[in-house]
Amino acid sequence: MLEIISASITHTVKKEGADRIIRFSPIPALSMLSYAVGSRFLQLLGLVQLSWRN
Repeated sequence: MLEIISASITHTVKKEGADRIIRFSPIPALSMLSYAVGSRFLQLLGLVQLSWRN
């Protein structure tokens, strides 16, 4: 399953650009570990993150 997700993300970034993938995190305080992992993943790929604070 993770291979399919990573392949689709890679394909989209190569074909459409990094700004086409967005992650929305409603409330970071509910799960700081999940928020941190997701944020780091997006940062490494140069992707966009939206939050209720943006």
